[in-house]
Amino acid sequence: VSLRDSSLEADHVISAIPAS
Repeated sequence: VSLRDSSLEADHVISAIPAS
């Protein structure tokens, strides 16, 4: 689950960077 959670968090951050 740790890997999955990390992937989701990373995807959210990466998606938030360009959105900004």
